[in-house]
Amino acid sequence: MVTKTLYTCQFCNTDYADKEKAMECEKNHKVLGTATIMGDYKSLKSIPDGCPTKIKVKFMGSDKWIEYKR
Repeated sequence: MVTKTLYTCQFCNTDYADKEKAMECEKNHKVLGTATIMGDYKSLKSIPDGCPTKIKVKFMGSDKWIEYKR
């Protein structure tokens, strides 16, 4: 029988045979807990569920805003 050891990224669940590659993957992911988030909202008549139509995210250490649309 052969025993295999895998290291799994805690963010994207990708498995790696190399521990350093798994750690590199984890460090590459941006953490939302340290981000600034802004929402763009529409009126009750336009969007009755109250959710934003766009969300802008700026991660710590970055000057760039990333925009997500629904």
